[in-house]
Amino acid sequence: MTRRPPRNDVLVAAALFAVAQAEVWLGDAAEAQRAGTAVAAALATGALAWRQRAPLGVLMVVMAAFGTLSVAAELPVAAFVLPTALLALYSVAAHARAELAVVGLALGLAVLGVSTAETEDATVTDLTAPALLFTAAWAVGRHLRARRRREAVLDRDRDAREAAAAAEERARIARELHDIVAHRVSTVVIQAEAGLLTADEPERARQALAAIRDSGRQALGELRHLLGLLEDGGAPVAPQPGLSGLDDLLDGARGAGLPVELHVDGDLGDLPPSTDLAAFRIVQEALTNALRHARTPTGVRVVRHPGELTVEVRNAIAPGTAFNGGAGRGLAGMRERVRVFGGTLSTDRSDGEFVVRAVLPIERV
Repeated sequence: MTRRPPRNDVLVAAALFAVAQAEVWLGDAAEAQRAGTAVAAALATGALAWRQRAPLGVLMVVMAAFGTLSVAAELPVAAFVLPTALLALYSVAAHARAELAVVGLALGLAVLGVSTAETEDATVTDLTAPALLFTAAWAVGRHLRARRRREAVLDRDRDAREAAAAAEERARIARELHDIVAHRVSTVVIQAEAGLLTADEPERARQALAAIRDSGRQALGELRHLLGLLEDGGAPVAPQPGLSGLDDLLDGARGAGLPVELHVDGDLGDLPPSTDLAAFRIVQEALTNALRHARTPTGVRVVRHPGELTVEVRNAIAPGTAFNGGAGRGLAGMRERVRVFGGTLSTDRSDGEFVVRAVLPIERV
């Protein structure tokens, strides 16, 4: 399959081609030199379109074209020659392996030496100045290649950390949902036993059956999130924390030195347990981050809307605090938790504050 050159490289090559041809045919070059110079310019500038695909090959074409001209006839002074050569040297350094890049630099300096030797009245400066420019362009290319490789390694490491955090959060969610569902099933069993004891009292029996129905529906809703997340291993049958425990959570944060205020809008009493737990964990993680990085005034806002729950935690950004764009391990886990429930999470700066905002859907069973 043919590997087409990148569009930007084609545009650069086309621009240099146009400049070169204009110089050759409209400049002051001798009439006898124009045809040969035009062909050499076309080869050298046109080859640059493949400077990322075949950097050493492109450099060889460029240097062969200029070297042939300098030997066959004195290479005319033209503006396109130096940028074409420098771009070819930069490209071989930026896109080729180390050994090929060194070969490319040696080739460029060798051709420069031959060209200078063929020039009448050449001085040391005629060799050293271009040689320094050639070496500088090559060095810039090697530096940028090394930086790209370091950034690629950092990106892979960050992706691995985020994947590990997401997997850890999924496991934690599975354990928590396991506890919720187990608690619901236990409740159903207890209510069924109570119904059996009141079988001869129709009204109390109906109440027990209605309670069983509601608990069963809630358990089914939790199972929808549990499937695919549940992992092996037992867990104690106990209810998990929820937004009803926010006051205790905030008191603990205040005791650790974080000034925090809470605002609740709407009734949180009948939230599905999994949503209730997810919202609590989001507030918990956001407060942990605020304690770790800022310890500045923090506001927690929980708003119940029809069909969704919004959780927002704002804390003032301490002077000199770096912002990593929401790429921390805790935030990655929070993002995974929200994703599991089909919600959205945003983390950003706003008016001197770091804002964590999660929107969780409230499903009807």
